[in-house]
Amino acid sequence: MTDTMFTLDAGESPRPEFETITNPSGVLVYDPIENVRFELHTPDEPSLRSEDVERVPFPVTAATTFSAETIIVPKLLNIYVRDRNFDLVFN
Repeated sequence: MTDTMFTLDAGESPRPEFETITNPSGVLVYDPIENVRFELHTPDEPSLRSEDVERVPFPVTAATTFSAETIIVPKLLNIYVRDRNFDLVFN
């Protein structure tokens, strides 16, 4: 038996992608690990802002923020919504 050490380099890991959509307006999220795309619909086109993943208090490889009066999830998904302090406000 040999000693083997494994390390996780998040820099080489596929990262989720976020982009705005129109008709309906909202956000398209693509998860390359699960190979899943899903939409979050909003009343108006959101302005996406990249979030520094080092600031997020749990392990993530990509993050974005946006504001909306309402968010409609057109498919049954497990969604966790956090405020700017990362407090859970909806799940």
